[in-house]
Amino acid sequence: MLYDFFMNKIFSVIVLIALLFVVGAGIFMVFNSDENVLYDDDGENENALVVRYPRAAAALVPECERSDYRTGEAEYIIEGIVEEVGLFGEEIRNTISIDDYMKGSSLGKDRIQLITYNGVEDQPVFSEGEKIRLYLLRNSEGNLIFVCGEFGAEKI
Repeated sequence: MLYDFFMNKIFSVIVLIALLFVVGAGIFMVFNSDENVLYDDDGENENALVVRYPRAAAALVPECERSDYRTGEAEYIIEGIVEEVGLFGEEIRNTISIDDYMKGSSLGKDRIQLITYNGVEDQPVFSEGEKIRLYLLRNSEGNLIFVCGEFGAEKI
């Protein structure tokens, strides 16, 4: 009887440890996912490069307001047309067709999926049909990010 009691306790502890491991692995994957992956939304954006706008405003240097500064800092300057703006939960997905690479070589995609967040200040708001310019660079993880936060995307 004592043996059964301890075996039930050991089994319960093993199940609890396994459950915690699965939950921990899931949380790790959510918070450490690559944000610049190809993403397929019913087949429409399988050839789009995903770029997420930061959820929090970046600390900006005064020079960020100058286009010559942004041009010098950017690895890529891309011009395009906003094809579609859609709200998916808290995300606003702006599908942008790439017209021209003003700086940097082609990223191998014909569209960019620019994701901004509903209700977050200091983010660009685009309308379908607008022509825009994006100033991008790669961060230390190799992901594309905006030069100068909110100034890294502008209507032209």
